[in-house]
Amino acid sequence: MAADSSRGSRRTAWNTCFLLVMQEPTVQIAHVHNRMPMLVAPGFAEEWLTSTAQGGELVDAARSAALPLTERVIARPKGTTPTAASALF
Repeated sequence: MAADSSRGSRRTAWNTCFLLVMQEPTVQIAHVHNRMPMLVAPGFAEEWLTSTAQGGELVDAARSAALPLTERVIARPKGTTPTAASALF
């Protein structure tokens, strides 16, 4: 998620805008929604924050780096017992 704060039109209040980078859902999520947030793998965070790569190149690299993590995200009905993999989230 990215956030940007700036003065409002009257210059008396601050406005904050948030942005989520979305991607196609994994098989485990597709039955719930047609997209999911793009995860940034812990080892890729520094690159995500400091890279000078073009936007598309950076998103592709981030998506590749997060693939093992993304594939572990699952959706389950509220109140059900989590499996070992979903207990991580």
